[in-house]
Amino acid sequence: PAAYGAAKLYSVIPSNGNGDFTHSRTGNATRVNKGGFIETMGSNVPRLDYPLIDGVVQSCPALLLEPLRNNQHPYSEDFSGYAGANFNVVSNDAISPDGTQTADFVRENSGTNQKYFYKDSSITSGTEYTQSIFVKSNGTRYFQITGSTGFDTGMRVNFDLQEGVITLNVNANDASITKFPNDWYRLSVTDTATSTTTGRMVFAMIGTADAARLESYSGVTTEGVYTWGAMLEAGEYPTSYIANLTTGSTTRNTDVCNGAGTSAEFNDSEGVLFAELKGLNETDSSTGYITLNDGSTTTNAIFIQYRNTGELRLYNGGTSTPEMIYRDANADLTENIKLAIKYGISTSDYKVYINGFSESIEGGFSATSM
Repeated sequence: PAAYGAAKLYSVIPSNGNGDFTHSRTGNATRVNKGGFIETMGSNVPRLDYPLIDGVVQSCPALLLEPLRNNQHPYSEDFSGYAGANFNVVSNDAISPDGTQTADFVRENSGTNQKYFYKDSSITSGTEYTQSIFVKSNGTRYFQITGSTGFDTGMRVNFDLQEGVITLNVNANDASITKFPNDWYRLSVTDTATSTTTGRMVFAMIGTADAARLESYSGVTTEGVYTWGAMLEAGEYPTSYIANLTTGSTTRNTDVCNGAGTSAEFNDSEGVLFAELKGLNETDSSTGYITLNDGSTTTNAIFIQYRNTGELRLYNGGTSTPEMIYRDANADLTENIKLAIKYGISTSDYKVYINGFSESIEGGFSATSM
């Protein structure tokens, strides 16, 4: 689908409407449009999001479906009221990633000292949070996100705003840097709250790639960074930007997209399940899986399973008892992989590909009817 309207995602084939998806989401949400700008989409409108590779907008969009998230970072686009030390803010000084002149210039202090800023929000002990912000260099090359009240103060991640890379990651659960057009970067750090409190992660300008936490350096008053779109969300990865222009939090609700045709339009007995994925760690106490099914976990189902023993397994749900299609007992569950399972009505229909390479089907697999 490449066309959309309120509550509808249109299918090119068939053209009679039988293959159209219904879409719902209460409230606004954002996407990256084909111009590379962050754009707000209205209630129930599907989001065809344009991927960015090295800051270049790609021509083919993908449907963006996300769970409910809250931006708990107050006044996410206005840095003039932030606490901190040895910085000054010039409001609305540059074009932001949404194409409006709402980005603030955070300037360095001229002394040799720490230069940092932050906003507080309520956090819960044991919950993973992801802090993100859009930053563009205006003379200052290196930037840091570090733990403070309610987070691990030994955690810090340093970013190079010239090369677009992470130069140092100490104790963060995860971190990322994504290039946007016009030399903007979205930086994110994920960490676990250590207490239930009014807490924070801190943004800092730093002088070197391997700087210590909130390390002092000699500043230049005409230099600094442009900032926009700060977020703190409960979750283990960053999601699309949620503008929060209040003292509290702002919610983006869940996307739901379904109802595209019947077996008359789609052959549900044969197909390919593709996923690009990785586990969060090698020692998780839980076994996790992704499944394509008809509502049952024991019939008409294909499973991708990450076991708590450190194995990758693929199953066919069959008619009652799952059959193992493929097993890798030595899988690195933290490694990003591209996985495809071709399924059908006979054993010869089944193929497994890992990162483009064909793998052997498990012995004894009989392809009980899907």
